[in-house]
Amino acid sequence: MGFDHNEQQILDADLVASSRPTTVMEVRAFLEQLGTDERFKALTQLTEGYREFLQNLLEILDVKMEAARDDFIKRKEALVELQKAENRPCGPSTVEAWKKEVNELRIIWTNHASFVKEQPTELADRLTNAAALAKDLRRLRERVTKVWTRFDKLLDKHIRFAADHRPKIEDLDRFVLANEQEKLVTWDYDGEARLVGPAGSGKTIVLLQRALRLACENPNHNVRIFTINRSLAGELQDSLHRLPGGSAKNIHIQSFHDFLARILLDSGKLTKSQLRVDDKKSKEGIANSESWSDFAENELMKCKRAGLDLLLGLSKRLGEKAGKAYLYEEIHYIQSAVPNECRSEYLKLPRKCRRIPMQEDDRIWALEVLAAWEEWLEKGSLSDPESWAGTAAHLFDNSRTVRGIQREFPADFVLIDEEQDFGTVELCIVMKYLQDKPSKNRLFLTGDLRQKVFAKHHDTRAAGMNFQGKSRKLDQTYRCTQQILRAAHEIAIHFGVDTDDDVEVVDPKLSRFEGALPQVIGVSHEGHVDRLEQLVGELRIQFPSDRIAIVTEDEALRVKIQNRLRWPNVLRNEDPQHTAERTQVKTDNVVSRMNAVKGFEFDTVIVANLSTSQLPRIASNEDEWWRDGALVYTALTRARTRLYITFEERPSPFLAVMREHVDWIDRPPV
Repeated sequence: MGFDHNEQQILDADLVASSRPTTVMEVRAFLEQLGTDERFKALTQLTEGYREFLQNLLEILDVKMEAARDDFIKRKEALVELQKAENRPCGPSTVEAWKKEVNELRIIWTNHASFVKEQPTELADRLTNAAALAKDLRRLRERVTKVWTRFDKLLDKHIRFAADHRPKIEDLDRFVLANEQEKLVTWDYDGEARLVGPAGSGKTIVLLQRALRLACENPNHNVRIFTINRSLAGELQDSLHRLPGGSAKNIHIQSFHDFLARILLDSGKLTKSQLRVDDKKSKEGIANSESWSDFAENELMKCKRAGLDLLLGLSKRLGEKAGKAYLYEEIHYIQSAVPNECRSEYLKLPRKCRRIPMQEDDRIWALEVLAAWEEWLEKGSLSDPESWAGTAAHLFDNSRTVRGIQREFPADFVLIDEEQDFGTVELCIVMKYLQDKPSKNRLFLTGDLRQKVFAKHHDTRAAGMNFQGKSRKLDQTYRCTQQILRAAHEIAIHFGVDTDDDVEVVDPKLSRFEGALPQVIGVSHEGHVDRLEQLVGELRIQFPSDRIAIVTEDEALRVKIQNRLRWPNVLRNEDPQHTAERTQVKTDNVVSRMNAVKGFEFDTVIVANLSTSQLPRIASNEDEWWRDGALVYTALTRARTRLYITFEERPSPFLAVMREHVDWIDRPPV
């Protein structure tokens, strides 16, 4: 905290100029050069100049000191709360000492203000007063330098404190909501409502505080929170427990896939063996992208001529790898758009957010591929979680069955986090799940279209939801530093978003936190893992308490990093693990794919290998780049304080658009 440019100009205008007399002798010599009539006028101007300078100085410092004192008072209040924690960084007495020092400095400026008074009328008195004032201003300038240096050190100490203990201070922010957030917590409405906002704007905190409010106001009712995966459910549970009253027994948090899995188990539509992570030996369990590759390369090539034609057509247009990936996404798009019994509706579906055209014959072939995929899964005792909603949908058409589900999973109020990644069929299920419940505050959704990373059909209107007059937004961000958010926002500006739904995309306001520019590191393919290990080692020494995430879409690199660092890969969106009850995960340091860190926060994020060889995945079709842009935006905005990006050979287009907002080190951009 120093003087800004305009303030420095004011302070330097007079005293730095060598022509300004600053001693009695200099003042006398200056006046003797003038005629009698000019002396009085010159002395008046000289004295007024000193007075104006001093007044400007006092005004500047008064504002700065008042702001600093307020900031220290707030920090003291935060430390009072931290005192209750086990590992509080320091006591309130520390901040009390800082506050005392600030007050002492404040007195200095106040004392100097006594020199700003009406000037005598006699020329001799004016001369004496001006000389005395000049002498005092000279001492004042020297003292300003010393005191401001002292104050800078004080602020530096304060800034280091804030940086070192920022996670704990941010936890305290959960106790004190901003005004607009508080209004959203206490907001009442009929039916369903939606909250949208950019990454780090506090949507999840509002959701958790609303859940607590509903649970406390309705102790005999149940509040259920759904999110996209088990790891994030565990993170929400941890966040809830850190809030006052966060151990409320009538709040239940789980991933929506776990909810569906339990229902399908109870109805006999799934077996326990199909809920295991894919076993390399038995080949039973939950299917994933590797299962799809196996199916596409073997079964599809053998027996499904129409499906093969579709795959070959996409591969010819997009490339073999991208063609397979796009068809896999199209399968998930179908599953998320319509229940199993209504798949013919896909033939006329607008496909707004799928930019590669699919004619009616292509869609018929896609449905044949989907049928073959599900048949192949069944033969291998495999299960695709993306099919669970379509399979379970018909169960919610029976009111008796819904009552049974409500007994097993009681809910009077439902809140959904990351709603943009819920498919239309899943949202339909939620509406039917709540159909017999009172409508007041029944359903609350939070999300951000810029973080829509899955190829799902998402249309809240088709799901029967109505947000007319019940949609709110948050635009102030709190998580990322200004430098990180500026860089990430360039991706949103250049590549945009797309959706089947009608929902506002909110531009972010920068947070109050500042930090270093994101650092971009050019590396060789052979030395990539070594450079990452070196970087992690440096970070562990400098910031030992940091939570660090390394995220990458380079599967081979991810495996190498995991083997080298021995960090867990516990954030796997596509693979719910073992049993639905297991939700607690440890996420201090992780290696993960980009989509799996959605909803999490880390002090430091390292985005590894953001190169043209990895992203965008469909390099030949720029219309489809927006989804990969959302993926990168999501990964970047997981970082609170520090962001590092590596690339090999050529930087990705997503990195190129951030060029002006990052610091290129080790190797200049190509």
